[in-house]
Amino acid sequence: MIEFEEILLGRASVPLEERVADNEVDPSNVMPETCPTCPWREDEGRLNLSPEHMKELLIQVLSISNQRCHAPALNGKPETRICRKARDIQLVVFHRLGVLTEPTDEAWAEALAKIKEAPKEQL
Repeated sequence: MIEFEEILLGRASVPLEERVADNEVDPSNVMPETCPTCPWREDEGRLNLSPEHMKELLIQVLSISNQRCHAPALNGKPETRICRKARDIQLVVFHRLGVLTEPTDEAWAEALAKIKEAPKEQL
């Protein structure tokens, strides 16, 4: 298993000018596949996070923001894409809540476009 400290060391090695702020990550730029070290995986290669940390991640992806994929940080590169597995969780939950018409990236894009087009007083 990968330990969280390895990601922190990788993130620290990314030059400041190459780092990407949360608000600069395109919400439609999702990893095409789940990474081998994704903490949401259930096999042995995943990133080892405590149950408390996983709970915090779940709260984040369902109510605060997208989760960036950590895999580039393991290679000292900026994290510029959304985690595939975290997005899949969002798709299922938001579909069940009736926010999305179906649990797909296409339905996510449609819902996001509607939000961007709606007058602010309707949000």
